[in-house]
Amino acid sequence: MTSIEKTEERVTLSNNDDESGDRPDSETPGMNQKVQVPGVTARVPTSLGNGVMSTGAIVMNGPHTFVLDFIQQMGAPTHLVRRVVLPHEVMPKLIQALTQNLSNYEGQFGPPMKLPKPSPSGKRPSVQELYDQMKIDENEFGGHFAEGVMIRHSAADFCFDFVTQFFPNAAVSSRIFMSAPHVPPLLEALKVNYDKFKNPNPGTDD
Repeated sequence: MTSIEKTEERVTLSNNDDESGDRPDSETPGMNQKVQVPGVTARVPTSLGNGVMSTGAIVMNGPHTFVLDFIQQMGAPTHLVRRVVLPHEVMPKLIQALTQNLSNYEGQFGPPMKLPKPSPSGKRPSVQELYDQMKIDENEFGGHFAEGVMIRHSAADFCFDFVTQFFPNAAVSSRIFMSAPHVPPLLEALKVNYDKFKNPNPGTDD
């Protein structure tokens, strides 16, 4: 069953046992943290603890999944820092959770600062041109599957912990950080692509 938890509460990272009696993370190879929100505990692999910083995402859909290519544009070339693969049924829950989190953020800190608009004289590259020039680590080719996401924020950043829920423990499969100004464009991209998925032929009858 897919689930998405949304929270702005402080996340507790612990090396201790949880109440279910699992072994301490220090005894679990490759695991040194747990991320906890009400009703959900997910183990965090050591390699993912620091996460990756992203400045945007390219959203695509296929026959069975959505692909979120989180990119980092801080000078040339653009880097693909994490490819997240989500089942179709998870996308509306992600949109709902992020919409609520952004609303809560604005209620607490005000609207995020708007990003500067691209220069009108500059030509915007096509998606194909962007990928032709993009640096992609071979570890990202196959993507990283997730069934849900836990979202939290500070005054400056949003953190997305994408999780799997395989037996016996939920685990974080990707941890993405985005500065607050980059979150509204991400939400808009998610909405636009989900609308296209639901209605691939606008203007025609179902």
